[in-house]
Amino acid sequence: MNAPFVQTQSTSSQLAAHWEAGLYEKFSEHRTRPAIELLSKVTVEDPEYIADLGCGFGNVTRIMSVRWPQALFLGVDSSSDMLNAAEADGSEHMQWVNADISQWCPEKPLDLLLTNSLLHLLPHGQLLLKLVSFIRSGGQLAVQMPDGFDAPWYQLMLDVLSNGGAEGDPLGTPELQQQMAQPLVMDKRQYFDLLADKTTHLDIWDTEYLQVLEGIEPVFKWVNAAGLRPIVANLNRVETKLFLRAYRQRLLHAYPQCGDGRTLFPFKRRFIIATVG
Repeated sequence: MNAPFVQTQSTSSQLAAHWEAGLYEKFSEHRTRPAIELLSKVTVEDPEYIADLGCGFGNVTRIMSVRWPQALFLGVDSSSDMLNAAEADGSEHMQWVNADISQWCPEKPLDLLLTNSLLHLLPHGQLLLKLVSFIRSGGQLAVQMPDGFDAPWYQLMLDVLSNGGAEGDPLGTPELQQQMAQPLVMDKRQYFDLLADKTTHLDIWDTEYLQVLEGIEPVFKWVNAAGLRPIVANLNRVETKLFLRAYRQRLLHAYPQCGDGRTLFPFKRRFIIATVG
């Protein structure tokens, strides 16, 4: 897997520097639904030790705590902004850990490890194998990742990087452009081949949601909360201004408002449930 942006510092640190809890939470209903559907496929019985890797502001951690009130939860994230929001509404059964995702490991084997909308931001082939190794026999790894590489909103990011300058010239470095042009989510068969001999059962599937968004420029607001972070982190101030102006204009053409003022935004996600023997 290729990294989604130039790694001048640790990947986890870069992610932390550009997450905004309030902006991300704006579409919490749409962002939480896939996690709920992922959890509906979890079959591990009476888990006692659960980790939410990339917990953000803790909404999914709290959903899990309702289903498994007896469990101890670890909410792990590299964003202090997100964790501060999570801790303000947590409980004594939840521990919040600020850690580099790629370096973190639990103190003891886990019954369930959930990572929701995170791994697509990281080189995650070897990371997945490490996460599986953290799970006890009979436990499960539950993964959900956005898979938007072929979608207009992502391809338009690549277009603007290639020709969004003042004279139609590229923005950012060739390295940034090359890395953003690499798919961040692997083929389903690749995940199967990677995990099959480390697990006793694999369930891998895709779902495309036809999201109905409201408000002014809702698709830009959605992407700006997360998808644009790797680009903004690697452009200077002038380049960022040029990029955002061109990108917003092109998004409006790609995702026009319906007659009732709402905007349709198809969005595909990849799901994995891996059961460890």
